[in-house]
Amino acid sequence: MCLHVVLLTANQTRVPSRTAIGNALREWKGAMVLVSHDPEFVSELAPNRVLLMPDGVVDYWSDDLLDLVELA
Repeated sequence: MCLHVVLLTANQTRVPSRTAIGNALREWKGAMVLVSHDPEFVSELAPNRVLLMPDGVVDYWSDDLLDLVELA
């Protein structure tokens, strides 16, 4: 079995780069660890699950969590 994981921090990306990265990641079939303070970028990716730190709770994504993205 081959596992594919992307680890990305996307806080200082410029708009054209962010758009290209977002387009590529939407097609990504593997797991993704993303650190971002940009709620628009996170929302565009439409994640299905999220790991909430520091408690390490895994939950299903909801747009209600976008406020937390900006605080992170």
